[in-house]
Amino acid sequence: MRTPSYRYTIGLLLFFFIPFWLKDSLREIYPAVLMPGGANTTSVDDESVSATLYRCIATDTVGVSKEVELRQLSAPAPSRIAKYIIDNDLGLTIDRIEFVKKHSKWPYKAAAATESNVAECKQWYRKKLGEDCVTLEVSKIKVKISKSTGKIISEEIVNEDIYQLR
Repeated sequence: MRTPSYRYTIGLLLFFFIPFWLKDSLREIYPAVLMPGGANTTSVDDESVSATLYRCIATDTVGVSKEVELRQLSAPAPSRIAKYIIDNDLGLTIDRIEFVKKHSKWPYKAAAATESNVAECKQWYRKKLGEDCVTLEVSKIKVKISKSTGKIISEEIVNEDIYQLR
């Protein structure tokens, strides 16, 4: 049996090294596969469908409240990942852990969010919602929807947070 040549071995090493190099430099080398409904699952039984909704209400300095669409709140990020942004407290808490890119052996390091990160985030939300916005109330609501009529059968507030933007 013949042993492989050096050229073949070096070519094979380069062929397998390129994906590792791309992954290390944080580029997506293969396209992601997205299911039609996204990554979320929905509970379905004989008569109803369960889903989770998010309701955001912004209040200004005068006390006027307005409902805010998730698309407006999460833009420029796609609205399908808004739930992950909300679950991360919209970036408005100091004790959360965020991942930052560092040039070291491992590309990401965990770092606690600082007060300047939170202040920058609050300013960003005020710019999106209006400078006179002082609070943002975010409610996570579990709903059951009738399959036959399409109407909401029940609503249950799972979590409700109020964030101060000033």
